Amino acid sequence: MLTALYTVTIINVLGAAFFAIAGLVRPTLVAPGSQTESSRIFALYTLARTIPIAVVTIAAGVWAPLIAMLWLSALSALLQLLDGYVGTQLRNARTTWGPIFLGVVQSALLAWVVFNIS
Repeated sequence: MLTALYTVTIINVLGAAFFAIAGLVRPTLVAPGSQTESSRIFALYTLARTIPIAVVTIAAGVWAPLIAMLWLSALSALLQLLDGYVGTQLRNARTTWGPIFLGVVQSALLAWVVFNIS
């Protein structure tokens, strides 16, 4: 299960990084409406948040102790659940259920690992 947690966490942060880049390059892939200077600035802020989290999480998966990966897994699961909430506000099923599903799966794996550490 630990391998599954690492895998889901890394897929999660890579997916978030992909959507952050897509939001900058082609915003209509992420949210409806036209691109404005404000949406470009928001996309840059999102990218600035997402890329370091992805890099640190991948590095933790390779070199850091388990506790670091557990915290980063919890952070990325929380971010996905919050992204799902944003999707509900946009009334967009794709941006609601995808992140919520990933956040719930990751949270379940995280709980399983935490409660079964010997």
